[in-house]
Amino acid sequence: MAEQAAVRPCRPPLPLPAAGLSPHHHPTYVVQIRKDQIYRVPPAENAALVEHYVNQENFRRQRHCRFLGFLERLLPVLLPLLLVTAAVVAFFAAVNPSTPTFVIKSLAIKNVSRSVTEYDFAVSVSNPSNRIGLAYAGGGRVAASHDGKEIATGETSGFYQTHGKSTDLEVVLRGSNKALKASEKGLRIELVANFSVNPKVGGLELWRRSLAVNCDVKVTELDKNKKVRISSQDCSSKLHS
Repeated sequence: MAEQAAVRPCRPPLPLPAAGLSPHHHPTYVVQIRKDQIYRVPPAENAALVEHYVNQENFRRQRHCRFLGFLERLLPVLLPLLLVTAAVVAFFAAVNPSTPTFVIKSLAIKNVSRSVTEYDFAVSVSNPSNRIGLAYAGGGRVAASHDGKEIATGETSGFYQTHGKSTDLEVVLRGSNKALKASEKGLRIELVANFSVNPKVGGLELWRRSLAVNCDVKVTELDKNKKVRISSQDCSSKLHS
């Protein structure tokens, strides 16, 4: 009974070697694999698709490597150029002068003779630059117009103006003795001036620039001495390289 009750082995015993074989001969076994563990062989078109993806990836890598090589060759030339450009931009930003502002403080009209009238403009010029002085060259043209016609001309005087300062300037114009037509809104005179200006930083004189000034002046009173009161004005100025 004990022998009958013996536990059966979980696996069948290995077959004995065939008769006539040497005990040192390795036997041959047949291995059976479950059906769900057998892997399928991919079709041929999948291999072509994989090759296409691999070629694309290789092409991208080669292009990336060529681009990096181009940058490595270009960098020694490009870097100094960028540094010089940045230095030039910083220099011009630092020395670029602000546009001066003009205000007409008063105007007097005098008859010098029977045929000549003199227009005396008292002008205040301000230099708003923080670090740059302005040297104004004399000999610039100034003209006054009324009702679309030029009535007097003159020249600018030369002067130097430090940064952040204001300068009082007298501009004298002469023209023919013509009666000025005043409307109910007053008398309008347009003053146009052109200056040559040299910005200066310390002892360094920069390139010359032209300064154009345009003032539209409205006069409301004109007494027997031809002294006028300026009721309004609109002055604009612009620097040109």
